[in-house]
Amino acid sequence: MRRSAYTRQPEEPGQYIVPHPILLVEILSSDDARDTWDNVWSYTTIPSVREIVVVHSTRVFAELLRRDPDSNWPAEPEEIGPDGTLRLESIAFTCPLPAVYAQTHLARA
Repeated sequence: MRRSAYTRQPEEPGQYIVPHPILLVEILSSDDARDTWDNVWSYTTIPSVREIVVVHSTRVFAELLRRDPDSNWPAEPEEIGPDGTLRLESIAFTCPLPAVYAQTHLARA
């Protein structure tokens, strides 16, 4: 399992924990899917987190959870397929989902 986080807080020397993350990205492997989703749902308890993206490692597919204007999380993630667009409102980023896989074997498939 791999994870990344984005914050708007300044970086402190020697700091290893991202303070007040707004976006979390998990890479889903088939051998740890249950643990990954347990983590994802626990991330929803972090008040600063606005979006969580789960990027699949075995196919061009992602799942996105985004808080609504009242700070509620959806019951189910938005599914983004190979013809879809990944829109991350928390960091004003948009790209075709296949671009996320550009340097992987899935881009060549």
